[in-house]
Amino acid sequence: MNDRVSIIGVFGIEGIGKTCIIENLYNQLILSQNFDHVYWVSVSPEHTILKLQDDIAKAIGFNLDDNDERKRAARLHNALNRRKKIVLILDGLSRHFNLDNIGIRTQVNGCKLVLTTRSREVCRRMGCRAREIIEVVPLPLDEAERLFMENVGLNDLVDPEIEEIANQIIRACHGLPLSIINMAEKLRGVDDIREWRHKLNEFQNELHD
Repeated sequence: MNDRVSIIGVFGIEGIGKTCIIENLYNQLILSQNFDHVYWVSVSPEHTILKLQDDIAKAIGFNLDDNDERKRAARLHNALNRRKKIVLILDGLSRHFNLDNIGIRTQVNGCKLVLTTRSREVCRRMGCRAREIIEVVPLPLDEAERLFMENVGLNDLVDPEIEEIANQIIRACHGLPLSIINMAEKLRGVDDIREWRHKLNEFQNELHD
């Protein structure tokens, strides 16, 4: 909400929950009265300037019918400039771009840019200042355990052997929320010890591949 902040970068390793955090932010922003437009762009892994321009244009309901990067950047800039109080979210940047080359001017009309990436360097190269770069870190063990138990659907693991397997699974997830939730959902409501052993072995084999 700070008018002096124009770009925010969120970074962390794969599966740490960056997109989930930004989805919650997006949901809050579209319900608030602080911004007139909130746009979400899921950036493809093999993104280029042309592809990114197309994706942004599609998100804002604008058509780019030119193949010249500079002309497209100017047209996209003008389209964004006509919209006031904008938040543009770019989820999944794998490398940096020059914002002017894309057509984004973060200082115009209060336009703010929020990006997610696996790299702190991408945040820096995109123009984020140090205090506006946020690292998402793995969950501590107690929070990882709580998240697993909430999603596995068992209030209490009464079988000591199942409880030990659950602890092994949680530790093997290394605090990554997506891994924790995925494993918990596979074992939701399961009380067969053989199935728990099978899922643990399967998960450990996946980690070693």
